[in-house]
Amino acid sequence: MVIDRSLLQKILEGRPAQRHRRLSGKGILPDAVRQELVHRAGAESGLTFITQVNFKNEILRIFDQTFLVTYALEWIAVVVALLGITNTLFVSILERQREIGILRAIGASRRQVVQVVLIEAFYMGVIGNLLSLFCAFFLSLLLIFVINKQSFGWTLLYHYPPSVIVHSFLLATVTALLAGYFPARKAARLEVTEAISYE
Repeated sequence: MVIDRSLLQKILEGRPAQRHRRLSGKGILPDAVRQELVHRAGAESGLTFITQVNFKNEILRIFDQTFLVTYALEWIAVVVALLGITNTLFVSILERQREIGILRAIGASRRQVVQVVLIEAFYMGVIGNLLSLFCAFFLSLLLIFVINKQSFGWTLLYHYPPSVIVHSFLLATVTALLAGYFPARKAARLEVTEAISYE
């Protein structure tokens, strides 16, 4: 807890602050110290006392609120990626109907056709994830060391936790596989004769 010495002496009614070391020390709970200061200052003083733990939690809560927009943008990006991959695979299947029909004619099962499309979707997700991590790395450097410094006069310590990479990889691959599911089912349902005769 940090407080101006002159203000503390005023709260303690002019008595030396050294005499009130019992307010803090080993075995004394921070909440008890806060309650004692509130009691001595009085409600009418308009002062607010908060412990270091609660202060840190409040700061983190405010930061989390400011990043709500970022989380919303993340989910919007996931939906856009889902629709983009789905559309791409549908177009790809439409253009390759003859190829899929030939594969079916020479013995490929519906299950194998589904697997081929899902593998394509998986690779699309992995490549997209690698490109996004590469772009995010340089964008974060620009944001932290240039934009923040120029706009606000402060910066942050740069830290890239491995959990972010794992989270983005799982999110990208799961999204890609979900996007590839319906195109894969459509490809598997193609009739062999119609697919072969498709031009």
